[in-house]
Amino acid sequence: MSKLQESNHRQKILEVNRLTIQAIYPVEKTIVRNISFDIGKSETISLVGESGSGKSLTALSLFGLQPNDIQISAGKVKFDTKTVHPSTGSNLRALRRYSVGFVFQEAQSSLNPVISIGQQIIEVLQNSETVMVSSREQKQKAMELIREVEIDDPERVFKSYPHQLSGGMKQRVMIAIALAKSPSLLIADEPTTALDVSVQSKILKLIKRIQKRTRMSILFITHDLAVAFQISDRVMVMRDGYITDKSEFGSLQFESPSNYTKELMNALPSWTKREKKQEHVSKVLSEPIVNVNDLNISFKLKKDKIFSRRKYFKALDSVSFVLRRSSTLAVVGESGSGKTTLAKTILGLCSAEISGSVFFNDTNILNCDRKRLRKIRANLQVVFQDPISSLNPRMRVGEIIEEGIKIHQPSLVKKDIDKKIKSILNDVGLSSDCVYRFPHEFSGGQRQRICIARALAVEPNVIICDEPTSSLDVLIQAQIIELLKQLQEDKGISYLFITHDINLVSYFADDVLVLKKGKVIEFGSVEKVIVNASNPYVQTLISAAPKIPKYLSRDFE
Repeated sequence: MSKLQESNHRQKILEVNRLTIQAIYPVEKTIVRNISFDIGKSETISLVGESGSGKSLTALSLFGLQPNDIQISAGKVKFDTKTVHPSTGSNLRALRRYSVGFVFQEAQSSLNPVISIGQQIIEVLQNSETVMVSSREQKQKAMELIREVEIDDPERVFKSYPHQLSGGMKQRVMIAIALAKSPSLLIADEPTTALDVSVQSKILKLIKRIQKRTRMSILFITHDLAVAFQISDRVMVMRDGYITDKSEFGSLQFESPSNYTKELMNALPSWTKREKKQEHVSKVLSEPIVNVNDLNISFKLKKDKIFSRRKYFKALDSVSFVLRRSSTLAVVGESGSGKTTLAKTILGLCSAEISGSVFFNDTNILNCDRKRLRKIRANLQVVFQDPISSLNPRMRVGEIIEEGIKIHQPSLVKKDIDKKIKSILNDVGLSSDCVYRFPHEFSGGQRQRICIARALAVEPNVIICDEPTSSLDVLIQAQIIELLKQLQEDKGISYLFITHDINLVSYFADDVLVLKKGKVIEFGSVEKVIVNASNPYVQTLISAAPKIPKYLSRDFE
């Protein structure tokens, strides 16, 4: 039997035929255009594409969860041979209640902050159980679900609230809630994007293990092709509301990849790509600009009892390293390893018990008074992970960039400030008319460029980049990295680059600092630490990073 015949004869849990989705307010606009696909029982299909391509909207619209101003204007949707669209709202509610589970990207905003984890799972059980069971049995089943997603200490987690759990734990809870109704189809919308490589690898393996046991189908939405190839049986690529590429049944290979899919593949960072470009490989590094020596940071913990002894949490333990001029130092580690605490300490923003030294040029930042620290901060700037939350929504772009200039360069007159702002915007690839617009009027990549422009405004020697590309699409990430490299070449800026993307580190960094539970595991050149890794922990991080299979990579060369 041919693959086409086998595809036609297999059991299908979801069939989408010529689906078109429109926005009806404030203006009519077609968002998803005439797409068709199906998912077989026990099959995993990944839907890949950049932000705004229509991936999430497609998944939400299939089961009536789209916003009120969005509607399906054409096409048919069948779930387990029954017509879902066109259909009534009550049918969709029944499907969502009993048959379809959802795991969203941001677990923190998906979980109720004032209800315990156990109660949130029990709530789903109460709404999805067809036969009434006792509260004791419901608790027992909730505990079983928590154990099933491999959470240690399920009793504690059952009583905990979302803010008391790590990002990986919260995502496991989201999976447990989705599994509570024993769904036939699980829709996972970017469930691992904000997680470090180790946690991401564990979550993906967990989903596959549960799928093998329950035989559920999965629609996995992601912007990372490497993740898609790692978890899927088939892959579809979406752009501007169209499905541009679709692998055949039982295969991950595209028959004839589109130019867009080739762009996505070629945008993935790697050491091999860096070697081919001959950029910054074995670069001769200059003297240090930031020198951290024997840094220890401890946070006070709450007392259990009034007269009990005070306990401390050691966030950083004897950390030492140097950041050299005009170079990039990548700080790598799992969540909770102390990466962000380290960045805050260098910026003088950490309130804790601190010992050791942090020298910027010849000045120890830890011994500076507020006036001296303010002057140093003009040379130490930061670009955060989430550009939308780090930009003031009430200020225009010109005002956002102008703010730092007025504080650190008060002698400049308005005419010179305006000229400087336009020059900076040009440096980061934005037009001068952006000064009159607000942050919400820009895409994610453009907002990150604005954050970089704000950092450049005070002419810093060092920029601390805290996961600046982790929430961006592959193509936008490539553009931001190329921009940072160009700015380093033109202005001699040093970067302290915090990331959990090992592939990006091998492409972009000169030196690497690996942290684990606040301790330095390894520090040295990227060739020594990553490319020729000898440390077992570093090797674990590298093996956990998603990779494109070599036989697939050849199709895009």
